[in-house]
Amino acid sequence: MNALRPLALVLCLAACGDGTTTPAPSGNGNTLSGTSPYPAQFAMGQAVRNLVLRVETRVGGVATAQQCGYSFVLFDATRASTQMPTLTDSSGDCKLYMAPPEAEYTNQRWVCAGGINTESGALMQVSGFCPQMGAAPPWEGSFRGCGALVSSREASVSSGDEIGPDDQVTDLAGTVRFPTTVEITAPTTFTVTTWPAAGDLVVAWSSAQATSAVVRIEPDTATRTGPTIICTPRINGTVRIEAALIDRANLRAADARLRVSSYRETAARAENHAWNLVGAMSNSVLLQPAR
Repeated sequence: MNALRPLALVLCLAACGDGTTTPAPSGNGNTLSGTSPYPAQFAMGQAVRNLVLRVETRVGGVATAQQCGYSFVLFDATRASTQMPTLTDSSGDCKLYMAPPEAEYTNQRWVCAGGINTESGALMQVSGFCPQMGAAPPWEGSFRGCGALVSSREASVSSGDEIGPDDQVTDLAGTVRFPTTVEITAPTTFTVTTWPAAGDLVVAWSSAQATSAVVRIEPDTATRTGPTIICTPRINGTVRIEAALIDRANLRAADARLRVSSYRETAARAENHAWNLVGAMSNSVLLQPAR
C-alpha cells in the first residue's frame, strides 16, 4: 500500500481543489461514504443523476478478462421505491432483498440524454439514451473496448444536442476518475471457490482512492434475478456478511456471484441538476455449493 501513496498525492495535487472533484482517500482502511450510484431506495420526486463508467474484471470467470461499459442511472422518481429489505444485519451495512432493487427503476421518468460521448485513449464512443415514459430501458451497455480506462483511470464525458427538442442533456462536460483495480483477498484470491458450509462470510479487498464501495451476492444467472445481498461498507477493504442473511436467501445451495465494486465520484452539473460522474472498478468470485 505504501507504493500507492505517492501516486495518490500526485493525483490529488492535480485534481483536488478545483471545485468539481471530491478529494479521494488514498487507500484501504479509510472511511467510506456508504453510498452507491445504484440507489436501492428513493423517494417520489427525487432526481437521480448518476453516470457510471465501469471496468469489470474476471467476466466469465477468466482472471485476465476485462469488460468496460456504462450505466445511465438518470431518472426522476414518479413513485417511491417499494422494495424494502427482508433482513438487515446487526451493523446495518448489509441488507437482503428478495429481488434486485434495480427492478424499481422501471416506470420512472427517465431522462433523455441523446448522446453521451466518452473518450479515454483509443476509446471514443457516443452512447444514446432516450427511453419512452414507462419503458424498461436498457440503461446499461458495453463499450467496444476499454481504451485507457485501466491504464490512466480517467475518461472525459460530454453531451451535445444530438436528437433535437427531446434531448434534456446538452450541457454535460466533465471527467470521470477511477479508483485502482479491485483485488479480492478473501474469501479467496481465486476466481472460483466453495461456499463455507455455515457461518458468516468475511470479504476483503484492496482498492485505493475509492469514495464508496458495494459488496453484492446474487444467484449467478444471466438475468441476475432472485435474492440479493447488498452491503455498503463503512470502511474500505472489509465487510462481514452475517450467516442469517445468507441462510435466509438460501444462497449456499447454488452458484452465486460475489462482486466487489469500488467507486470514485466526481461532482458535475448538467440540465440544471447536480450529477455524479462515477468511475467503477469491479471484481467478482464464483461461490459454488459443496459437491
